[in-house]
Amino acid sequence: MRFRDHEPAAVSTDLLLAECDRFLDGSIAEVLSEADGSVPAWAWMNCLAHASRQRLHALAERPADVADRPELWAWHRTVAFLAEEVLLTAERSATPVEALQRRVLVPLELRLGAQRLGPSSLLRLVLGALAEPSVPET
Repeated sequence: MRFRDHEPAAVSTDLLLAECDRFLDGSIAEVLSEADGSVPAWAWMNCLAHASRQRLHALAERPADVADRPELWAWHRTVAFLAEEVLLTAERSATPVEALQRRVLVPLELRLGAQRLGPSSLLRLVLGALAEPSVPET
């Protein structure tokens, strides 16, 4: 994140709030990619756990062009595939995307924490979580 590059006293409130917004709208992976290129698995999961239905459709239909960053290709393809799976699971189960995110994907995002995973491991985790019986709404 960009605020990591500064002394805590020098962090602007606007910058911090902007990055919090990016986390909450599911685009923190883009921020991290732009900052230093290192994007942990939880940040890719953030795309699925917080993106709007419209953004999930966009991610599924057209993965980001990463011709200049080939090391990110597998991640973008994984997120595109999983975005489509999230949408299909919501449709098949007649569950709103937001409810599926809240009940399945956000808890998975939180469990990932600082784990170092590759795209295939994230793929297996998300597909497994989507296949489990739904957790009752609380």
